[in-house]
Amino acid sequence: MNGWMSAQVEELPDNKVRLTVDVPKADVHHAVEHAASDLAESVKIPGFRKGKVPHQVLVQKIGRDRIATEAVESHIGGWFWNAAARSRLRPVAQPEYDFQLPESDDADWQFTATVRVQEKPELPDWKKAATSEGLLARIDWSLPLSVMLSWFTVPENPMPRLSRFFTMPLTPAREPNTAERRFSPHPCTS
Repeated sequence: MNGWMSAQVEELPDNKVRLTVDVPKADVHHAVEHAASDLAESVKIPGFRKGKVPHQVLVQKIGRDRIATEAVESHIGGWFWNAAARSRLRPVAQPEYDFQLPESDDADWQFTATVRVQEKPELPDWKKAATSEGLLARIDWSLPLSVMLSWFTVPENPMPRLSRFFTMPLTPAREPNTAERRFSPHPCTS
């Protein structure tokens, strides 16, 4: 994508959106050139080898509309997904496109896509969560306070649980013989 593609999002019922995408003329020109090259490879025109047909002859023989159709069909998916990503949409189905073929390859072009998107999650009311109707109502107040506080505290020394993963003590060596001992990443190697 050469230029900056802009998109407008219109929300529709049933978790659908209509995305209107403006494609810059540089991208339209690239798509038309790419489509003409692909068609020149596959179309057989008397007097020319495959892939060697000049652009003007190709337009004259197969028509500008066929080249534009090929250009749009081969690039519209990429343009849509690029615009959807920039608009932070999460499509869950294939889009339905609505467009008119570009009049020329040196002008901006616009198309619309209607697509079903991921449902927006409903967030709980955070103001209610900490009130008597929310979180505080779910606490068992018959438990001792020390038990309730233990749910929110970190153990005093988490290292005893981690020490089983190490092959040597975590305390510094005090004897000269053991100071030379090196840590081995694998317990079987020395």
